[in-house]
Amino acid sequence: MTHTLDENPLWLVWLLSSHFKRYISDFAEQHDLSPSQLHALLLLKPDTPVPMNQLSCLVGCDPSYVTGLVDKLVALELVTRQESTQDRRIKTPSLNEQGKALRNSLIQKLGDFYSQLEVLQHIPDALTKDLKVLSEITLKISSNK
Repeated sequence: MTHTLDENPLWLVWLLSSHFKRYISDFAEQHDLSPSQLHALLLLKPDTPVPMNQLSCLVGCDPSYVTGLVDKLVALELVTRQESTQDRRIKTPSLNEQGKALRNSLIQKLGDFYSQLEVLQHIPDALTKDLKVLSEITLKISSNK
């Protein structure tokens, strides 16, 4: 069987991600955040603590990097970090009230920011729905590992 990049979903998502990386960096910078800090804030759902090892998988980086990332979010007074009740070695960051408010604001502003991009005119709604399904499938698969 011959494999081509233009038929490989992994490659296509990676390529799409690289195209949008500049927009995400610009948006994060406008809000005095790094792209990784923005990513973590948007991944942390209100009232849902996430173990550090799971957050590192979601952000897609080494656990030691997530420790520094969470340290910065704690210093910005957006996140609190607790020990797990089952295992004190496991730390679980969660949004505090200021972090929840900023996250909600960022979600709205990211929608506004994206809607102002010319690229939006070329992306069909069906593609957005398909990307959501793909995201849910891959999240479910990675959660089961």
